[in-house]
Amino acid sequence: MKDKKFYFEVDELAKNCQPLIVVSTIVISIISSCISEIGTKGSSYNYFDVISSYLKTGNMIHLNQINDIFSPKTDIFTLLGNIVFIGSYFILNMCVLKYKQNGKLSISDIFEVAKNNYFKTLIVVSIYCVLTYFISKILIVGIIIVLVLIYVFMYLPYLIILKPELSFKEYFIESYNLTNGHKFELLKNDLRYVVRIIGITFCGFIAGIIVISLSKSILSVVVFYILFVVALLYSILKYLPNLICSRTLYFINHMDSLENKKTV
Repeated sequence: MKDKKFYFEVDELAKNCQPLIVVSTIVISIISSCISEIGTKGSSYNYFDVISSYLKTGNMIHLNQINDIFSPKTDIFTLLGNIVFIGSYFILNMCVLKYKQNGKLSISDIFEVAKNNYFKTLIVVSIYCVLTYFISKILIVGIIIVLVLIYVFMYLPYLIILKPELSFKEYFIESYNLTNGHKFELLKNDLRYVVRIIGITFCGFIAGIIVISLSKSILSVVVFYILFVVALLYSILKYLPNLICSRTLYFINHMDSLENKKTV
């Protein structure tokens, strides 16, 4: 269990990194979502049609029409969107690590880190995304396996920047070895912030459902989306920087403890 000093350091680091993390995350999310959405073009319906139909009428769109959304074309563009999002997330984690090392963080640092590490990051992220994406297709069990893999390979972005001499395969092996015995601590560390993000977003969702239940109209659907998006953005603005910074600090502390053991 992490002490108060650790979370105080997380809060201080998050304050300094918050503007860049939030703005970058919003831009990245829009770009990756647009890429994923390309795959649904030509489909009779999209995700919003499914949700709107249910909220307004209480009836889901027919199963065959829903399946039209999940086509091979959609899968490809969804995977590409994931690669862009996860890759950018890796770069953000690298930037926070660099900031902790040299005390400087700006837009130019993001481009510098991306420029210096783009090839290895692209390959590692592509392998990671393809692996997790297709494993997630396994009914029920797939999601559980992916959740475990998230923590098994959580150190990947930091290893790319700290150990450029490793091969692509070695990055995955090194992360697997380093996170062995730490995955539960990493999970508990994440839950401190993830629960708050989900809780705030869920409150926005419930508020929207209440509006829908009072008035089943197009306006109520619009209000639902507004409440949901506002709650989601607020939770991201408030806690996502802390989540990213807590992972980075955990990694730094872990590496420091290993170095100290070597010197003893």
